[in-house]
Amino acid sequence: MRSVRTMIAAGAVALAATVGLSLPAQAATFSTGHIDILDVDYTGSGSPTLNIKQYSPADDDVNPVGSVIQVPAAAQATLGSGLTCVGAATDTVYRLPQSLNSSLLYAGWNTEGSTSAVTLQLVSASTPSGGRFAVYQAVTGGVSIKLASSATTCGTSSFSIPANQHAHANWVFTQAGTYTLVFRATVGTATSGNIAYTFSVG
Repeated sequence: MRSVRTMIAAGAVALAATVGLSLPAQAATFSTGHIDILDVDYTGSGSPTLNIKQYSPADDDVNPVGSVIQVPAAAQATLGSGLTCVGAATDTVYRLPQSLNSSLLYAGWNTEGSTSAVTLQLVSASTPSGGRFAVYQAVTGGVSIKLASSATTCGTSSFSIPANQHAHANWVFTQAGTYTLVFRATVGTATSGNIAYTFSVG
């Protein structure tokens, strides 16, 4: 006899096939390769979806709930200047870099599946004691902070992305441990709801 969970999952797949929906792949653990951590799809009606987009072994959306994004000890780096709201320039942090590094995740965001501009918001952050998190891009003459758990000092907990954009950034964590970051995607008055992501750092 099949378990209730298996029967429910099978029913969901059948319903999706009937109405033409595409369900995200099951949860996964990510440690290297190209992923878009914040991938938003929106067709102009209903609610936007917020998933993780992977490119290998298949080009697919992955459910963030239950997934783990790994930031290993090999990601340790010096924070650098322009991020005083995160820490001192000489601090050692854990960073997924904006540029490709085959030993680490190459992490970005993606609105190529959205017909409208998207606002991405960091709703809440559960961090190790004293831990801080930020997403920023290196730009000419400094840095552009997109999201930060210390929004009161960094000044940002949300940012807007045009439709059909795919970009990468630095994802920085100041302490080893588990971070549970809750994000939300909004298009006009439509929202994905709050989606929790788990990062394992160190």
